Amino acid sequence: AWAFRLSVGRLSKNAFSLPINQAAWLELNYKTEVPLEVGVYAISQSTTTATQIPICGINPIDHWNKIYIDLTNLVSTEPIDDIYVIYIGAIKGSDGKVGKLLLDNIKLLTLE
Repeated sequence: AWAFRLSVGRLSKNAFSLPINQAAWLELNYKTEVPLEVGVYAISQSTTTATQIPICGINPIDHWNKIYIDLTNLVSTEPIDDIYVIYIGAIKGSDGKVGKLLLDNIKLLTLE
């Protein structure tokens, strides 16, 4: 079960397209007491259907860490008309523990 979910972007304002068949990464700094899941909602512009695509899990860590999450495979396999909204979710542990989640410097990186 989710304890927290943050969506970066909205369909009408901050959703984004990714370059087809080009390298793309999500960069973020984090410090967390709970496991995280990072993924995207792929939203078809033709049908407005949203598909949740988990990309990776992040384990708790007690100091600041930087991660680069490769989105290149996603760009190569998803339909061309999709736009994306990134989500970051904190996963509630089996013990129901609630902990701190700190995020900083979230960036989408692509090659031109």
